[in-house]
Amino acid sequence: MFKIHHGETTIKVTGTEDRVKLDWNNQPYIENRSAWIEPSKEVALIAHARIEDIKNVPEWLTLNHHGRYIRHIVTYVYESDSVRWAGQYQHNVRTIRLNVARLPADNVVNVVTHETAHCWFHNNREALDKFVKLVMKNPQAIDFYSRGRKLRRMAKMNNETYANEIHSILATLKHGSETGECSLQALEQDESRTDNEIKWFKIFAKEFDKVHTEKALNKRWVKATQ
Repeated sequence: MFKIHHGETTIKVTGTEDRVKLDWNNQPYIENRSAWIEPSKEVALIAHARIEDIKNVPEWLTLNHHGRYIRHIVTYVYESDSVRWAGQYQHNVRTIRLNVARLPADNVVNVVTHETAHCWFHNNREALDKFVKLVMKNPQAIDFYSRGRKLRRMAKMNNETYANEIHSILATLKHGSETGECSLQALEQDESRTDNEIKWFKIFAKEFDKVHTEKALNKRWVKATQ
């Protein structure tokens, strides 16, 4: 356990304990996981600071620091090439999962923001009705993630999950850090970005701002959405 306060979000570090494994000859050996201790602590500290930054972070993102919304933020270490996710939100257990092996320090705030926005979406669906209808009617890509195979397949299914993802992407671009692969800066430097993606980014962002009217933490947001 990394941090626990009654009624608030618990931060937990896992995946750093040594493991007993079997070698090619079926003989047991100890896998040393100590190299992941410091990176995991760093990710946990950044995530912890983010959810407690009530002064600067918009209220709709800091409300999730209460255990009613997000009960746990847990770090894991999944190194396998088959595991590509950096963050996940599990609504049934109110938990944000962070994969340290796929999460550089400069992208932690972005991923925490993205997953926290998923929690807000689930708990405030009615407030996003017009936004959801707009995205479902026009399931366009706006960045590298929504351009990818996973979300393209999701868009074709014509359900609200895609709108949920677009909402989280926009939350990250507006209120995430100015560094990291999920940042607005990285998006603007993406050589694969198309004119159509820019067009729909601005359209979706305009509707997003009608719901989330607060000033953007990312200084690039206003210019990027004009």
